[in-house]
Amino acid sequence: MGTSLLTNKSAMTALQTLRSIDANLDRSKDRVSTGLRISNASENTAYWSISSMMRHDSNTMSAIVDAINLGKEQVGIADTAIGLTKEALDDIQKSMVSAREKGSDDIAKIQDSIIGNMKNISNAVQSASFGGKNILSNGGQTVGMAAGYRREGTAVYVDMIDVGGSELNFGTIGSDGTIDMSQGVLGGIFGTSKGDEGEDVVGKGIGAFSAAHATYKGLEDTLRNAEADLAKAIAKYGESPEDEPGKAIIEKAKQAVETAKTGLKDGQEAYNKAKGEFQTVLDGMTLADFTELKGLGELHSDIQRMIMTSVQNTVRDAVNVTLTAGSKIGAAVNLVNIQLNFVKKLLDNVEVGIGALVDADMNAESAKLAALQVQQQLGIQALSIANQGSQNILALFRN
Repeated sequence: MGTSLLTNKSAMTALQTLRSIDANLDRSKDRVSTGLRISNASENTAYWSISSMMRHDSNTMSAIVDAINLGKEQVGIADTAIGLTKEALDDIQKSMVSAREKGSDDIAKIQDSIIGNMKNISNAVQSASFGGKNILSNGGQTVGMAAGYRREGTAVYVDMIDVGGSELNFGTIGSDGTIDMSQGVLGGIFGTSKGDEGEDVVGKGIGAFSAAHATYKGLEDTLRNAEADLAKAIAKYGESPEDEPGKAIIEKAKQAVETAKTGLKDGQEAYNKAKGEFQTVLDGMTLADFTELKGLGELHSDIQRMIMTSVQNTVRDAVNVTLTAGSKIGAAVNLVNIQLNFVKKLLDNVEVGIGALVDADMNAESAKLAALQVQQQLGIQALSIANQGSQNILALFRN
């Protein structure tokens, strides 16, 4: 084909090639600068759509991870408060053991120590709040916590777990900010047996049983003294003397013993009834009631033992419900940790999936960019050479 003055086909070909190289170079630069081989729908509609949905899931799961971390702190601080409660109850139990057979002053000091431990428990429960939620002092209500995220078709779901309930009901915080633990699982510690008008049921019960106990002990002493007098008389006159005054003295002593036995038998029924009624009072006595009692060291040792045994049983029951609460909150802590690790791994998998769809291979793009830059330079040179054709034609006419 001849050389045309009007149409430079070589230059047109070189220019088209250079334009194609420039377009590829621009795309390669975009991939290198953004790190994406697909950054908009025009490049690959299917991949862009799928990756956009997965990126939305990733952002949502990141928020879920933050929410689970918040829940983790909520159950964690509740777990700490329950642990402190258990320690305080153990200390109270130790105090009750040492309170046995102590004098009035020592028991009063132990009561003060118990009051201090009770205050520590209420402070721990009241302070177990995080993010405006307190699992232990909300009246037994459950607290919902984010636990996971899943997509089913076009629908998305945030899975929740409920923590709380009656086993974790340690109390209720009132509008004035104070906590009432009298109706919670530690009601035996913080409640009261007083009547609506403030009647001291325990104090009244102690007074009534002390009187019945003293009467019964008096009957025992009467029998004991009568038997001692009979023994002395027998030692002096023999068991069945025929002569006076021994005969009359022995008969009188025997009659006194029989009378004392009858009185003790009748008194036993009254004493057992009074003891049962007093035990009922003690069954309803709380640790708070115990701390208000005065002069315990002055009571008969039998009455002291009944009171101390009842209080120890109350503390034991409190320890048991605290252990149950600890087991439940511990299970919640483990569940939250498991869910947190699972969602984090799921988030990592989604990120890897997004990368597989749209991320650029930077090694390949770097090599491609260098090659395109060389091609661009060659294209420019080819265009320059092609444009020199017109100059060659002009040179022909100069000659």
